Amino acid sequence: MTRLVLLFCCAAACSAQNRDWEFYLNTIGFLIPGGSYGSPDLRATRGALYFEARYNWEDLETGSFFAGRSFSFGKAVSFDLTPMGGVVIGKTTGVAPGLLLDVSYKRLTMESQSEYVFATDENQSFFNVWTETTYEFADWLRAGVVVQRNKAFRSRTENQYGLFVNVSRGRFDFSVYGFDLGKSDPSAAIALGVRF
Repeated sequence: MTRLVLLFCCAAACSAQNRDWEFYLNTIGFLIPGGSYGSPDLRATRGALYFEARYNWEDLETGSFFAGRSFSFGKAVSFDLTPMGGVVIGKTTGVAPGLLLDVSYKRLTMESQSEYVFATDENQSFFNVWTETTYEFADWLRAGVVVQRNKAFRSRTENQYGLFVNVSRGRFDFSVYGFDLGKSDPSAAIALGVRF
């Protein structure tokens, strides 16, 4: 698994010399009751083509690779849709059709990343989603609400709700998330992203 991720990163770095490609590397550190873990992902786009490699997203000790194509439409309200297909390997294995959806109206944006993992053990199949609804207060500051349904987070799938703040400076993004803030077992996440 590590070799596949390194290979993808090396290919991305080599391709970065071609200005037609754009890359975004993001790492989220989850702080959960009883432990913590990191989840890196690398996104690569070239025109409408979209590629992504993730680790610890569908499940712990599990990697996934996706490819898709983006479609954009709308004026006052803009829509970006990216249907994609992926493979999942590691602790959980299977195939995963997914969808990236961005909807924007003025300073309000909803970004959603969803997938259904058809696991090789069909009793382990599940739906994952991460959705952020944000308001942009300034070019560098946005905040909003987040909903996630993620098996890796608690070893079972369930919806979690939270708040987050994002700060962007140049090529860098920094976000802080708080989940289940009104419950007895809240959790947090910190994300750092860079575009290149």
